[in-house]
Formats: sequence, structure tokens, C-alpha cells
Amino acid sequence: MTGSLSLALWLLLAPGATESYLGLKTATSIFDDNPEFDGEEQGLEVAGVVENSPAQQVGFQAGDILLRMNGVRLRSDRHLENLIASLPVGTAVHAEVLRGERIIELKTNTVPRLLPRVAAPEVQAFVEVRRFGIVIEDLSAVEATKAGLAAGGGVRVRRILSGANSTIGSKLKAGDVLASLDGETIHGGEDFLALAGALEAGKRVAVGVVAGADRRTVRLRTRDPESYVARFRFPLLVDYRSDRQADETYFGLLPLGLIKYERKENEKKFCLLWVICLTVGNNEVLENLDG
Repeated sequence: MTGSLSLALWLLLAPGATESYLGLKTATSIFDDNPEFDGEEQGLEVAGVVENSPAQQVGFQAGDILLRMNGVRLRSDRHLENLIASLPVGTAVHAEVLRGERIIELKTNTVPRLLPRVAAPEVQAFVEVRRFGIVIEDLSAVEATKAGLAAGGGVRVRRILSGANSTIGSKLKAGDVLASLDGETIHGGEDFLALAGALEAGKRVAVGVVAGADRRTVRLRTRDPESYVARFRFPLLVDYRSDRQADETYFGLLPLGLIKYERKENEKKFCLLWVICLTVGNNEVLENLDG
């Protein structure tokens, strides 16, 4: 009965409101690389609960881990916020919550949002290197609206890294807005990272792209980075080191690197005892693929 009275009061205070609200404050993502959570228990940690809100009345607490809401697995705070906002006012909400070592279910109804959502203080950029090799950034509320997306939705491609697949460089360019990934709506940069991280290597996925008035779906193949030996040591005899960041490989008797191999974009250099060196190259130019 209390919940019904609360909903009626909120409807009276905001008769024209169209967005739903629960009163859960910004949540922090709990990713599956956290050893305390397995793949079935990743979700969002509740940072706080608004006083007198439906979330407080039904029993949400700071520190709760939100696993699912109405059967939807939660990936990021924007995903949660946009999911709630898209529901009709008064919709029944069933939340699956991890509290301590117990999984409980909390049920309530959404109410109208009395105040507009607070815009993000600044546009944040994110680097996705695991599956695509691109730099993306959040959209402002105005930019999202112009692209036909909900506030907080989508991401913009800032740059394509030179190590990305050729298919990515040929189908995406800087400035493109990504609206969906593998059938899931993208709710900001953090959500894109969560979606991309869950994809298998070498998989072909559909990406919804908005470029001005043009809307299209492109098919991209996720990256499948090759493995390599980073270091091999045989005590007092052999020391092999390969540094992909510095593009250098050393091989020799410990502790001296008698043979050094440097990899650059247009040349390769081999040195023996730092005295005899051979440098080879080609006329191929490697550039970023974002134009």
C-alpha cells in the first residue's frame, strides 16, 4: 500500500514527466577480472540510494551489487540509467541483487523523474585495444539527440589505431557515431568497453553507425592478437627478451645482450656486440587508419 501511495504522490508532483526513475545513485562497474566475482556475478555496485525514493523504500543499500534488472544483465551505470529512463512510468521492476554472499530479489515500481538528468561534467575518451583497436569518446546530450539517440547513448570514434584490422579501417572513420554493437545498444564509452570485452576473438559482429544523416550497419571482425614469447631465460647461459612496446629483441649470453634486433616501421636493424650492424628496410609506410 505504501508503494502505491508513493507512486501516486510522484505522479501528482510530476504529471508531465516521461522518464522513469528509481533513485539509485551512480553505480560503479564490477568487471569479470575482479577475482571476487565470476562471470555470472559481474554487475554494478550501488554507490548510494536517494532518500524517500522507490529504491530506498524497497530496501536497496549502498554496496549492493546489481546483477540484473527485469532479466537484463547490467554492464555500466549509463546502461542502468538509460534502461530505467526508457521504461513507462509505473513499470514493475524486478532486480537481482548480490548482498554479501546472498543473492536476493527486490521488487518496486518506477516513478516519474522530477528533475532532468545531470549531464556528464566532461566528455571522456576510452581506448579499446582488446577487440577493435580504436579510441572512442562519449557524446554530449546535445550530440546524442542530434544523432537520434537517448541521452548518454552511443560513442564517437576519435581515432583508429594502426594495429586494427584492415576491415575496421575501411569501414569506420574518425567522427563516426557507434549506436549499437552485436545487437546491443551502446550506452556510452564504459558500456562499449564492457560489450567489446565480452566478444570472442575473430568474431564477425554487426555495428550500427551514424554519420550525419546516414545510418548504416557494418560488419567487423574482432581482433585476434597473436601470442609471442616475451622472455626466456636459462640461468647463466641464455637471456632472450622481446619488448613489443619498444619494438626491440635481445638475445645473448647472460648478462650481456650480444645480439640486438630492433623493429621499426620501415627498417630492421641487427647488431652483434654493438659494433657490427646490418640495417634493412622497405618503402612501405605505416600510418594510422583514421584518415
